[in-house]
Amino acid sequence: MIPTETVLSEIFTIIREMTGGGTMSLRPETFFFADLGLSSIDAIVLGERLELHFNRPLRFTEVLTDFARAGRDDVTLGEVATFVQFQLDQPVEGPR
Repeated sequence: MIPTETVLSEIFTIIREMTGGGTMSLRPETFFFADLGLSSIDAIVLGERLELHFNRPLRFTEVLTDFARAGRDDVTLGEVATFVQFQLDQPVEGPR
């Protein structure tokens, strides 16, 4: 089991690389769209980079779809980390 803190740290690293914000202050409460000004394509890129890093599918776009269906138009980095950590704890389905 990979701790959520480890996943969160990786998310922070990737976002800093994506935005050029090497010393950017990020917290679990930081909103992906409102606080960081990122777009939906940035969310897809983050999901792809996390899948590459952890070497497995994470169904990342599903979390964004689920939030949108629930009437939420933004997600915190802590919520993203919790979702990714949950996915990492699940068995991998089918061939990779």
